[in-house]
Amino acid sequence: MCQRLGLPEHYLLTLGTLEPRKNIVALVDAYLNRREAGAALPLLVIAGGKGWLDNDIAARLERGEALGFVRRLGYVDLSDLPALYAGCDAFLMPSLYEGFGMPLLEGQLCGAPVIHGPHASMREAAGGLGVTTPTNVAGIEEMLDALAAGTLALACRLRSDIVNDPKLSSSQLWSLISEAAASRGRRPS
Repeated sequence: MCQRLGLPEHYLLTLGTLEPRKNIVALVDAYLNRREAGAALPLLVIAGGKGWLDNDIAARLERGEALGFVRRLGYVDLSDLPALYAGCDAFLMPSLYEGFGMPLLEGQLCGAPVIHGPHASMREAAGGLGVTTPTNVAGIEEMLDALAAGTLALACRLRSDIVNDPKLSSSQLWSLISEAAASRGRRPS
């Protein structure tokens, strides 16, 4: 799939609907700043469909594409995502907010180390093994410099580390609900 799309051996990946909460503007600005300053970063590949309030995003992507530093894929079929995740050097998701951050888990299941925003939901989705990055341009630039220098401590959760036991999960959830109710002096029914 990566060969079919003409992707190089090394690339960074971000994926999601192109909308402001995904923080693509800050990511691309930071990435282009570092590339133009000479940082040895691989191509930035951006996959995802058109979103709302995306004029600034489109302008940044056009500039990055014109420089040859960014490659926009648009919507990628679900069947192609595992290969896209598996081929990247790192999956970047510096969102301003996320409900859970499912692409972080998807990326890790495919062997990609993940870099994400500082939100609790994203740390949880990455199983505590993602690299947290600030969401502002300067903070993302620092992270990219460390990535280019090879000093960013990338790690990836393995499939065997992910527990997918519905009985265990429901038991743990019930326990948390019971504890919360008890702390308020109520008993769950």
